[in-house]
Amino acid sequence: MDIQFPLITVPDPENWGISIPVDVDGARRKCLITTEAIQDLAGVKTADMGQLREFVDIHRTEIEDRIRRKLEDGAAGTIVIDKGDV
Repeated sequence: MDIQFPLITVPDPENWGISIPVDVDGARRKCLITTEAIQDLAGVKTADMGQLREFVDIHRTEIEDRIRRKLEDGAAGTIVIDKGDV
C-alpha cells in the first residue's frame, strides 16, 4: 500500500477539527483530526482554529502514523483521528 501525505491542512469547523488529505495507492482520501484529539496531543484545553492548524503541523508525524495504522488495518471512508486515538 502506497500512502502519501500532501502538506495540506484545512480547517473543518463543520466537523470541529482539521482535515488533511492522504493519497492511498493514488486515490485521495480525507482524514479528519478532531479538536479534542489535537488539544490532547498539544496538551492544551482550548485553542482557536489557527492554533489547531499549528498544532497539527507540530504533531504531523505522529498524526500521520496514526492515520497510516488505520489505513493498514483496513479503515474505509473518511479516516477520523479522535480523542481515543491519541
